Amino acid sequence: MIGEYLRGLRTQANMSLKDIAIKTRVRSEYLDALEQERFDKIPAEIYIKGYIRAYLKAVSVNPEEGLRIYNDQMLKSREADLRMQEPEKKSLLPIRPLLYTAIALFVVAVGVFFFYQRQMTPVSVKKMTGTMISKHIVDSDFKDTRQPVLLKPAFVKAPKPAVAPVSVPVTYRDTDLSFKHNLSLEAFEATWVSITIDGKNKKAMTLMPGDTAQWTGDDSFSLKLGNAGGVKVTFDGKDLGFPGPRGSVLTVNLPR
Repeated sequence: MIGEYLRGLRTQANMSLKDIAIKTRVRSEYLDALEQERFDKIPAEIYIKGYIRAYLKAVSVNPEEGLRIYNDQMLKSREADLRMQEPEKKSLLPIRPLLYTAIALFVVAVGVFFFYQRQMTPVSVKKMTGTMISKHIVDSDFKDTRQPVLLKPAFVKAPKPAVAPVSVPVTYRDTDLSFKHNLSLEAFEATWVSITIDGKNKKAMTLMPGDTAQWTGDDSFSLKLGNAGGVKVTFDGKDLGFPGPRGSVLTVNLPR
């Protein structure tokens, strides 16, 4: 599964967990938890995906295949849990023969009732009743003036099935390509970001592990980070790495 996949790639790259921890700035115990598939040791699933992405980039492997392996593994695990929670249905099977027997007895009883009811009706009453009804219809020029009532069928729209939301990494991007400078961030830990572009266009957001953000500007960027060791900075195509230690608040002005 995902643990064996990561461990095999790390072995091929001839790297230790400490080497990857230094390169990704992710704690060694979290990386070891990924390889051992002890996901309960990692705070949340969104961090798990971010750490997998960072791990694979550290060993120079496209992270998409690793994320697919992890998602498939989690899906199979949830399906197995649901199968274990299904109620036992075997206990309901003996009830069916009893129900069929009760229905058969009810039908027989109704048939016997109507048979004896017909046998107990006098023949003379049958004839007299039929004669009087026929005479009454002839003498009174009977006509059935009732109008048939047409009932329109009611159509009920079936409710649309609910669709579960799917969580995907967020990418923020400015689309105006006429600017001269380009700035991009890649988050490895949750980081609050405030950016001022060309001294007037100010934005703020929170990036989660796996998120990326990109901006373009004419002259300069003023970047304030709530976790300077949680994001990697790239300016005009040059990788500037992590601006500072984890958990530190830092302001970065570009170009320097």
